Amino acid sequence: ILSNIPDFKLQIIGDGGKKFTPVPGIEISGYVPDLAALYAQSGFAVCPLIGGTGQQVKIVEAMAHGLPVVLLKNLAAAAPIEHGINGFIASNATEFAEYIIKLWLDRSLCQQMGAAARKSIEKHFSQRLIAEKLQPILAKSLNTVWKTPSPQIAIDAVFFQLYNTGIARVWKSLLEEWANDGFAEHLIVLDRAETAPKISGIRYHQIPAYDYGNTNADRQMLQQVCDDLDAELFISTYYTTPIETPSIFMGYDMIPEVLGFDLNQQMWQEKRHAIEHASAYLTISEHTAQDLVEIYPEIDASTVTVAYCGVQPVFKQASATNLAEFRAKYGIAKPYFIIGSPGGYKNTELFLQAFARLPAKSGFDIIVTGGHIMSEEYRQYTFGSNVHYLRMDDFELSLAYSGAIALVYPSKYEGFGLPIVEAMASGCPVITCPNASIPEVAGEAAIYVFDDDIDGMAEALCEVQKPQVRSALIAAGLEQVKQFSWTKMGDIVKSVLIDRTLSHLQLSEHNLIIFPDWSQDEEILSEEIATVCQNLAQSSEFDRPTLLIDTSNVEDLESANMLISGVAMNLMMSADIDVTEHLEIALTGKLAPIQWQALLSKLHGRIKLELEDVRSIESSGANLITEIKLTEAPTLALV
Repeated sequence: ILSNIPDFKLQIIGDGGKKFTPVPGIEISGYVPDLAALYAQSGFAVCPLIGGTGQQVKIVEAMAHGLPVVLLKNLAAAAPIEHGINGFIASNATEFAEYIIKLWLDRSLCQQMGAAARKSIEKHFSQRLIAEKLQPILAKSLNTVWKTPSPQIAIDAVFFQLYNTGIARVWKSLLEEWANDGFAEHLIVLDRAETAPKISGIRYHQIPAYDYGNTNADRQMLQQVCDDLDAELFISTYYTTPIETPSIFMGYDMIPEVLGFDLNQQMWQEKRHAIEHASAYLTISEHTAQDLVEIYPEIDASTVTVAYCGVQPVFKQASATNLAEFRAKYGIAKPYFIIGSPGGYKNTELFLQAFARLPAKSGFDIIVTGGHIMSEEYRQYTFGSNVHYLRMDDFELSLAYSGAIALVYPSKYEGFGLPIVEAMASGCPVITCPNASIPEVAGEAAIYVFDDDIDGMAEALCEVQKPQVRSALIAAGLEQVKQFSWTKMGDIVKSVLIDRTLSHLQLSEHNLIIFPDWSQDEEILSEEIATVCQNLAQSSEFDRPTLLIDTSNVEDLESANMLISGVAMNLMMSADIDVTEHLEIALTGKLAPIQWQALLSKLHGRIKLELEDVRSIESSGANLITEIKLTEAPTLALV
């Protein structure tokens, strides 16, 4: 190392280092009580141990402070090092030195790997994960029920049992987002026969495999599971429902309904049941939302929220080296178009018919993704060209897109069109049709052809090869995909889920809240609440508002309910005011911080009382919202 880096400096920590003789470049520090300052001054850490047991704490601490680590492979199993990502794993002394030299000389690489190291520790060594791993041990040894954070939301991961297509990609991406942002503590994934992807930070509950021939029994089972888990809300990855627990419907498309599929098939019967059972709806495009409301006019459009899909970081423009390796691996020697599965509403036949008209079609190859083989009917159009049927992981799919002349995607209907954004993110021009959600997704960054226009498609296949056209499409596509993010989708879906856990509060256009001090005398408490209710009932400022009464610190909610009922009855008898005609009244119960955060944004203000629960006001964040002061007349004043 010193022969390559004369100014190299190594600081050895720990009492064991005292047995070494100091030499130039090496400083023996001995025991260091606080390593934080040392980590802050260092570029990376090295750990040349050849043995040891258990978790190497110093490695984890160094990574937590943003330092990549170089260590020997003997220790790799006990350390969270991903070779080349957040550190290096050496097989011998020579490699050990080479990796140290590499990090010392390439400070940009060192910083990049250090950031990855910190992220690895945040993901795999959080207090929440420790609590999850201790959960079964503590629950068993103490013979107690582990109390999970409220609210609890059950997610049926049934789709992973049934298929491995784009919907699986959507849910895997969402779960990964929620595992990283902390929302996962409110989720429990119902894992059908251990088919769900295992993501660190996500809690799983094993349930039986799904059977379309036994759907009634499945609903009963799901209800029992929701009851056992105290789930307040249910959402399925693919159209399953419990019996009573409120559910959210996730709609990916309305293809069966729009394109005339046999809706008597059990799958689509279950979809209809899920739509009818739901109390709110999520769709992955505006067009799907419109179709949902048109087909089911009883659905209130205000209960439908659109959450666009995202695109994984792996989909990006590829290097020339990677493209060359990809072509060599699959024997792709010619320029090529990339298409999806042949047949059906994907309308791949339009491309094949147009391709057959190209005067020099033998000069092009075709990649068919998914590994689906074209029938004899379609092969006639590709005679003289090589067709590659490839099953690829995301990395190779991104390479395939990057090297293609274009992705040709002439679908007649898409709920979103994930391949379009993935191709654009990879720097691949797109030729598609202006159908359903596709214009929402592709914007002005694609060449559009009507789904029955063979001549138009043939013209587009030629047009996309012009350098100027191609460059413009790639640039526009890279800009277009910036609006699609799994983080953004995760936040929208999360917001809808949390909002539905507040449905018991009967929120309206105008929502107000009070924070009574429940420790005061019941008579004084009743009088103060009655004053608020009478004021609101006689006020002309709000049309049937919702009055929320905080009960965060109330252990006996039944007594609180009785007190409020008594207030309403007294107002009826003494002032001839039926408060139920003028406002909704709801007790908050015990809300989680994430629920308070969602609720506060929906509140018009907090009505100030003479005696308030200051602790609840501050812990909920209600001290930051508008304060409303009661006046003697039946009006409200903002202060």
